[in-house]
Amino acid sequence: MRLIRSIPIALALLAKVAVITTASAAERPPLATAPFDAEKARTFQQKWASHIDRPVVHTNSLGMKLTLIPPGEFTMGRTEEQFRELMRV
Repeated sequence: MRLIRSIPIALALLAKVAVITTASAAERPPLATAPFDAEKARTFQQKWASHIDRPVVHTNSLGMKLTLIPPGEFTMGRTEEQFRELMRV
């Protein structure tokens, strides 16, 4: 029963993703590129929430609060230079 009720929601979210990916760069908010501070993070969240017509924080039917994480880029792990520096020590 849960799966059947969640299908329309999943389809609606997929439709929103399609709008994001097909929108031109001029129509989309900028991608969040790390590093940035908390104020900038809130700005990215608000712009993207507005763009996809969703709230920044959504409470689902179970009472869980889900916070929008805007698309963006970040470096995961160490850079080659940082790794080499660590290996020298």
